[in-house]
Amino acid sequence: MESNSLVDLGFSGQCFTWEKNCGDNMIVRERLDRALGNADWIVRWPNTQVAHGLRLGSDHCPLIINNNPTVCKAKKLFRFEAK
Repeated sequence: MESNSLVDLGFSGQCFTWEKNCGDNMIVRERLDRALGNADWIVRWPNTQVAHGLRLGSDHCPLIINNNPTVCKAKKLFRFEAK
């Protein structure tokens, strides 16, 4: 990652993206899958969001990457001033 100037874009959701049942009540979990970007990516899509989806039919979670999320603006509080 360092030699290619890539940074981890972070995530929301489950901490681990891979799981293996090794038997005897031993489960190994790791964060193997990551979304990476370089400085140009971060400048172009600064609000990128990465989510770990649900693991269905695989031992890996899908990465859901939204590079253009809708940013909700807070509503202004209406105040009436009586004089």
